[in-house]
Amino acid sequence: MILPVCYWRLSEREIFKYFLSIDDAIGIPIMMYNNAATSGVDMRPELLVRMFETIDNATIFKESTGDLSRTQRIEELSGGRCRSTAAAVLVLDALQAGATGWCTATPCLRPQPCIDL
Repeated sequence: MILPVCYWRLSEREIFKYFLSIDDAIGIPIMMYNNAATSGVDMRPELLVRMFETIDNATIFKESTGDLSRTQRIEELSGGRCRSTAAAVLVLDALQAGATGWCTATPCLRPQPCIDL
């Protein structure tokens, strides 16, 4: 799971090159993590889909803005090919909106409800 470089206002070109350089250096799947509240960098759905379609190891994204329309937009732009995971916020709504999984630290705090879900 990879965030863009934090606290720097990177252009979309710089974010793309950052993920591409990581892809070139490793041979494992990459989860692109959009957490603007923590990192200070917001990756638009169009950028996430472009990276998904271009970067070999980019296989899934985690959208943590809490804006479900973004997950739906990514689903629409990628024709359903770009897999997404929900963050802890709005998990049920995100799954209904098309998220294919759930990636959160919540099970570390409350495992049984997460297992039940």
